[in-house]
Amino acid sequence: TGNLTIANNTDDGNISLQSDDGSGGTTEYLKLDGSLGYTVASKHILFNDDVKARFGNSADLEIFHDGSNSILKESGTGNLRIQTGNSVDFRNGSGSDLFFRSELAGATTLYHNKVAKLATSSTGIDVTGEVKGDSLDIDGAGDISGNLVIGGNLTVSGTTTTLNTATLDVEDKNITINKGSGDT
Repeated sequence: TGNLTIANNTDDGNISLQSDDGSGGTTEYLKLDGSLGYTVASKHILFNDDVKARFGNSADLEIFHDGSNSILKESGTGNLRIQTGNSVDFRNGSGSDLFFRSELAGATTLYHNKVAKLATSSTGIDVTGEVKGDSLDIDGAGDISGNLVIGGNLTVSGTTTTLNTATLDVEDKNITINKGSGDT
């Protein structure tokens, strides 16, 4: 009983694990690189379902497949951060369909069925398609350059309301001007 120690005491020396390469020869599968100070995997490492690759002294980060889902789990005190020098893409399994892209010093874009639907810009957001919401509050100026259909009541507050139109059609029989002011 006891421990098995495999050691190479040569300066900058390596320990290499080799086996059959599937074609009658041998190939390196794993190397402990003494000059770089790395463990180098030369072939794929297969983790069976529910076998976790764990990182950190307290195994704060786990990567595993539970038999149905692939999971990247951060359970430590910090955040899960994705750091890149370019952009971050979330794609489907084959890599052909883009769901999300965030570009360094550029737009962050959400896609639906391969079509960009919402993108950030230096001036705000750009939405392609219909926007549905329970409420809308605009702080600042608004510009609608298409038709506006209002399905409820319209309240306009301000000192000046300007209608710049060639034709004004009002379907209601009652129009009240200066309501509640005493001057009628």
